[in-house]
Amino acid sequence: MEHKVNSEKSSSELISELKYPQNPNAIKYLNELTLKQKQDFFDSFDVILCDCDGVIWQTLHELLPGSPEAIDYLKQQGKEVIYVTNNSIVPIDMQVKKFERFGIEVKKHEIVHPAQTICDHLKSIQFDGLIFCLTSEAFKSLLRDAGFDVVEELVGYVETLDDLRAVINSDDPVKAVIIDVDFNLTASKLMRAHGYLKKNPECLFIGGAADTLITVGGKDVI
Repeated sequence: MEHKVNSEKSSSELISELKYPQNPNAIKYLNELTLKQKQDFFDSFDVILCDCDGVIWQTLHELLPGSPEAIDYLKQQGKEVIYVTNNSIVPIDMQVKKFERFGIEVKKHEIVHPAQTICDHLKSIQFDGLIFCLTSEAFKSLLRDAGFDVVEELVGYVETLDDLRAVINSDDPVKAVIIDVDFNLTASKLMRAHGYLKKNPECLFIGGAADTLITVGGKDVI
């Protein structure tokens, strides 16, 4: 099929049509909108979900230039800003202090945090039982402070099959396995978690952060 191009249109007009077809839901670039279009866009929502790492700051405590001013402007426009993070390594109280250090006023309930979210979910379903955690100590402390029972881990090296059997076999009536960031994750921990899940089909399996790569500042990636 032959497609004829309207030669009366300039190249810039044709490019504009390619960028912004008649579809009203087509992707648009904010810096190319008119002032009215920008205002219409801002008037179309009241709540903003804002990431933290890589948006407000770099992972290693470096503020991204202009982020406090941008947040302040959004609030001046009457927007409610909710901060969403998948970084469960840093407790919410420390997150709040970090915001304060950068001149951004934030309350605890304005931060959506993996550990707190999972804790709130367990409360909402009235969970009652032992929990096995493959998480940071901060995560476990939050669960304990909320009244949940967390299985204590066995400490020590596994050097023989008997050692491995002793570590991974457990009669604890675990009803939930939670996995998040655990810098001390081992094969034996995973085997033990698998054992709990296999032994009890009703055992909950809850996952937090699922990042396979973590930026730690500059070009360093783990």
